[in-house]
Amino acid sequence: MSRELSSRPPRVLFWCAAAVVGLIQVWAHRHNINPGSISYIEIAQSAREDGWKSYVNEYWSPLYPFLLTNAFRIFDPGALWESTVVIFANLAIYLADLACFEWFFRELILLRDASASCC
Repeated sequence: MSRELSSRPPRVLFWCAAAVVGLIQVWAHRHNINPGSISYIEIAQSAREDGWKSYVNEYWSPLYPFLLTNAFRIFDPGALWESTVVIFANLAIYLADLACFEWFFRELILLRDASASCC
């Protein structure tokens, strides 16, 4: 337990640094959209208008357009702000990935400590 508490300040520092780096990347590339993203945006718009059947196709993953559809429903952007909503949805996904990694890493440390203390 003391080992986890002693590692908390560096982990919080790395968490903050990763969030700041993510924000810097979002700001630096706020006007850049690659061609693959346009396809996902079109699928999300189609799903917003026509329903969930638009997610199903043979090439593109359905999860990312599903997340974009929800972001479009929440913020209801016009054509001008659509790319900004996509960029901030990507930032939210990035921060969620960081949280998942933190959970995985914490569980891995607990598993390692439990196996070391049992034998």
